[in-house]
Amino acid sequence: MCKKNPPSFFFDAKGIAMNDFLFQIIFGIKIIPKKYQTLFSRLQKLHCIKKLESKFILDSNFVIGSIDITRNQNAFLCDLAKKQDYRISNRIKNLQKGDIALAKLVRQKGKLKAKIIDILHSTHQILCYLDLHKGNIVAYKLYDSKPHPLHLPISQKSLRQLPRYCVILLDMKNKKILDILGILNDLKIDEKIMLYLYHHPFEFSKECEDYANSFGTQVDKKMYPNRIDLTHLPFYTIDPIGAKDHDDAIYYDVKNKTLYVAIADVSEYVTLDSVIDSQAFQRGFSLYFPHKSYPMLPQNLSQNICSLKQDCDRLAFVWKIEFDKKYQIKNASLFEAVICNHQNMSYEMVDMMLDSKKHSIKKEIASNIKSFYKVALKLKQERLKNGFNFQSDEISLELDENSEIKSIKPYEETKSHCIIEEAMLLANKQSALMLQDFKSGIYRIHQPIKEEKARMLFFDLKNLGFEIKGKDFHTQIVNIQSQAKAQNLLAQIDKMIIKAQNKAEYDSKPKEHFALGFQAYTHFTSPIRRYSDLSLHRILKEILKSSKQIDFLLDKMQAVCAHLNEQEKKIAKIEIGFKDRKYMHWAAKNKGVRIKASVIDENYPILANALEKIEGARFVIEDATREVLRFEEIVVEIQDIDLINARIYAKII
Repeated sequence: MCKKNPPSFFFDAKGIAMNDFLFQIIFGIKIIPKKYQTLFSRLQKLHCIKKLESKFILDSNFVIGSIDITRNQNAFLCDLAKKQDYRISNRIKNLQKGDIALAKLVRQKGKLKAKIIDILHSTHQILCYLDLHKGNIVAYKLYDSKPHPLHLPISQKSLRQLPRYCVILLDMKNKKILDILGILNDLKIDEKIMLYLYHHPFEFSKECEDYANSFGTQVDKKMYPNRIDLTHLPFYTIDPIGAKDHDDAIYYDVKNKTLYVAIADVSEYVTLDSVIDSQAFQRGFSLYFPHKSYPMLPQNLSQNICSLKQDCDRLAFVWKIEFDKKYQIKNASLFEAVICNHQNMSYEMVDMMLDSKKHSIKKEIASNIKSFYKVALKLKQERLKNGFNFQSDEISLELDENSEIKSIKPYEETKSHCIIEEAMLLANKQSALMLQDFKSGIYRIHQPIKEEKARMLFFDLKNLGFEIKGKDFHTQIVNIQSQAKAQNLLAQIDKMIIKAQNKAEYDSKPKEHFALGFQAYTHFTSPIRRYSDLSLHRILKEILKSSKQIDFLLDKMQAVCAHLNEQEKKIAKIEIGFKDRKYMHWAAKNKGVRIKASVIDENYPILANALEKIEGARFVIEDATREVLRFEEIVVEIQDIDLINARIYAKII
């Protein structure tokens, strides 16, 4: 009936790999890989491919995207390239959310819609739970707003061996159960639920692990005579408590006003199109749960040979940034080096030192941190003349041995965070400048807020009693933040402003980063946990070598950026979904408990965020006895939970 031990590397690898090829078809590809010749021929027969100069590219009358089905059972095609949704004009049997489809754009009643031509990929795998329906055991899809019974191709006798509400991974095509996760209310299956739901790999393949382990555990700097030896400089890392993937280290030469930003040189080990590179690209990012992580790279790379561990020589890609007397950059250079991390510290440890409390930081390093902290404050002050400073609403959960919430800690930006943030921003900004003479690259962009969105934002803020002062958007927002701070509403107003703006994303063309106030920006500083940074390192190395290979790398960047934007959204959904399940389990054991909450949406159903006990949890209030205002502080009582959709229902007291 089922596999008791599903393969550890089980995930929709075929679908993710196919998406990579489809992204390249959308933006243009010169050579068709052998493994995709059949798919390419299939697309050609559908007359959706044209040749433009030396590239095969998708005809502009067609779109390729993923299927999304709303609560009302309306079907949409989410265009992979343009991030635009089209309503589907024709009915397709057995269409599933997440299927990859080819569609032709058609105009109906003045609106562009998508007519499905072909389903290019369907996983046929569904995450379900078992329940009774008219005397028979059937399956219902998890996270389905309008679930309907699925009659399984398995005998009722076999199904009755499994408990009610048992969660299974079902392969509808091959008519078998791939994995039995456990009972729906079992806290220890939340992790698996989220990984399976979004087709995220559990582990690396054996080939990938073996390749990573072949690099050993130590760096012998004698083997790298062409690298600059900086092991004598007292570099240091500042990371969250318990971090093992140390991407970045810094050192500030006080006398010469020179900052060194050393970043793990992952590209030395992970070559383009290698087995490690392929599996890192599929992931796109490291995934972080409160109790464990699923790294983008195998452990020997992410936590050992690439990680800038204390007292270990490591390969690094280093920015040397020289300041003038006013702390403007007068010169900057990038080079390959060998460094040694002289001390690894937590943000908390550095804050204690900066607040003159007892600490265990080495004297020389403590002095260096204090010196650069003064510089970081000046850099931040200058940056905020054009950029913005928004409060983060990030929440950190700590779980106990039973996978239950043990403690909740809201993110707090402290002095130590300022040190690392300003150093990393400088390195990222300088890296973007190196790309400016090329036709494309990999940038982190944040488009300015749209006029209509700005008008709606200011309309809502005025209704909340805020005055809109100033001639430009930056001044207006700073004034609003000042008013919000005086009313103890800064966190809520910042969240409202952020929601109104465009999302930051990756792009192959240089565009401004509106929130930071930079004309061009990229991601250079985290190649262990972000594939974007690894790609950038490869590009920058080719620029330094004046290599002809640069055109080959840049040619792929449009497709790489599109893929990473999709993966970034997916990772965020997994991490948020996991937290929601933990909040839900807490609420299940605390029905009747009363909690202070803040209204975030006053429309039906009212939504409110917990302000205490389970900060960050969201309550759904369906039977409100009175009207409420946005950001109004209320007291709610936990009434019920929805195990299937991870929701908490409450009533206003």
